Amino acid sequence: MATTDPGVVADPQNPTIVVKDFPLTLNEFCSRLSATDKRVELIGGFEHTERFAGRMKDVQSAYSDRFTAFANQPA
Repeated sequence: MATTDPGVVADPQNPTIVVKDFPLTLNEFCSRLSATDKRVELIGGFEHTERFAGRMKDVQSAYSDRFTAFANQPA
């Protein structure tokens, strides 16, 4: 049982699907991020960039990877 969803892992030995990452809205991800990261301007800029790109819902790991890349861009 193969799947292309990044939040789902299929184990060929076990036919059940194991969900490792639930999709979040962009607003929910940014709200959760602001509880641990106090760089509100950076989070706001990331939220604007994601909204402009049309990425309103994704798994947390994908948002986290893109946020890290966004935060490490040269000024």
